[in-house]
Amino acid sequence: MQCFISQRRETTLSFLKKNEHFEQNYIDYALHAGGVIVDIATGPGGGWVHGILELMPKDTVVISTDACTPCIHGYSEFYKDKNYYYFDVDLDKSLPFHDNSIDVFTGVLLCNVSNYRGLLSEVARCLKPGGRAVFHEIFFSPKSETYTYLTKENAVYASSDVYVEFCKSVGLDLAAMETCEKSLGKLDPEDGLPLSESDEWYRKNIYLQKRLADGMS
Repeated sequence: MQCFISQRRETTLSFLKKNEHFEQNYIDYALHAGGVIVDIATGPGGGWVHGILELMPKDTVVISTDACTPCIHGYSEFYKDKNYYYFDVDLDKSLPFHDNSIDVFTGVLLCNVSNYRGLLSEVARCLKPGGRAVFHEIFFSPKSETYTYLTKENAVYASSDVYVEFCKSVGLDLAAMETCEKSLGKLDPEDGLPLSESDEWYRKNIYLQKRLADGMS
């Protein structure tokens, strides 16, 4: 399993070299606050958590969450010399953290989570006031067939505007947004989305910060 994790790590880092600037911005934003960082839906590929683990200060703790038992054992063994923990968590349920207890949440392509709106609400609940979240997600053009379909499905990732407005409604304000990639149609014929080969989509980094409570400076 350790060999498998190592191979996936190298594959992920190879992909990230194509997006090195955006990866670094993502990591810098996550590490700036320090403390406890929770990566959501880490999965076998590891998202961008590898870069965080390689650069994190000694007093930072990283927690990965996913429902993937082989990943839990594999990553925990591979990074056993780090302040790193991997927990089996059902992301469609309440997160197992206290209110206002987490410094940073990170995540890459969370659109496979069934209750995405609920997950973002949980992120807002668990973050400390002023805490940070950074997510890398695919969004769709409001002119696309996919956007129309996802809007009817009440999908929060229909577009970045829909996403940001929902985050704002739960207390997560937009700090910055950057477009990492822009393309048309499917990357693979087996992909479910986008629906049309003419649909435009974007990969974006969304940088969020939990709103301070009234009266806090």
